[in-house]
Amino acid sequence: IAVRLAAHRTRRARSLEDPCWVEAVRHHAAAGDPKEVVRLGLPAARYLKSVYQSRAALDLFRMVYTALPTQRREARLDVALDMADLHARTGDIDEGIRVLRELRVRGRQLAEPERRKVVCKLALLYSRRGGLRRADSLFHQGLSPSRKGRGRKRQSAREETLVYLNEHAALKTTIGEYDAALSLCKEGLLLARRSRSFRAREAELNLYATRANVALRNFELDSAIEDYEKALETAEAIGSLGNQAMTLNNLGKV
Repeated sequence: IAVRLAAHRTRRARSLEDPCWVEAVRHHAAAGDPKEVVRLGLPAARYLKSVYQSRAALDLFRMVYTALPTQRREARLDVALDMADLHARTGDIDEGIRVLRELRVRGRQLAEPERRKVVCKLALLYSRRGGLRRADSLFHQGLSPSRKGRGRKRQSAREETLVYLNEHAALKTTIGEYDAALSLCKEGLLLARRSRSFRAREAELNLYATRANVALRNFELDSAIEDYEKALETAEAIGSLGNQAMTLNNLGKV
C-alpha cells in the first residue's frame, strides 16, 4: 500500500510548493525507498527552509539524513548542518549544538575543510546562545587555517567564510576587542570585493555595519555615519529592503 501511495503522490506532485510532494517523500520513506526519499526530499527540505517553514523542513531533513548512505559523507554533512541551523531557528539552540558536537566527535572521518565548516557553525550557535568566549575560541579554530589559499576556494565556500568573518567581528565588538574586530572587518571587505554575488554583497554591507558599530562604541560618530552610508548604498544596490530599513534605522540613531 505504501508503495502505491508513494507512486500516486509522486505522479500528482507538480512543484516543490505542492503539498503532494512532501506527502510523496513520506510515503517513499514508509515504503523503504531511500533513493526516492533523497531525490524528492532534499530539494523539498531546502525549499521549505528557504520559505521559513522550519519545522516542516527539519522533519524532511531528518528523513533524508536517515536515507542517505554513510559513504555519501559530504551530503550527510550538509544535511546535518542544515538541521543544526533549523534547530537554532526554531529556538532549540542546544539541540543544534548537540548535532554539531556529534559531528565533531566523528571528526576523524571529515576532511579538513569539512571539519572547519562544522567548527565555525558550532561557534555561530554558541555565540547565539551567549557563550561568547567559547564561540571566540571556536571561530579562531575554524577560521585561522582557512586563510591560506582562499582565492582558490569555490564561491560558496568564500561566501560562508565572509559570514563567519562578520559574525566573529561582531562577537569581538561585543566583548570589547575593537582592534581585532576591525582587523576581521578589513579582511572580510577585501575578500568580499572578489565576488559580486548577492551573498557576498550582503556580507559586505554587514561588515560595514559591524565596523560602524565599533566606531559608535569609540564615539567616532563621523566614521560610524560613513560606514552606515556605505552599508546603505550596498543594500540599495542589491535591492535588499530589509537591510535598507535596518541601516536607515541605525543612521537615525547616530
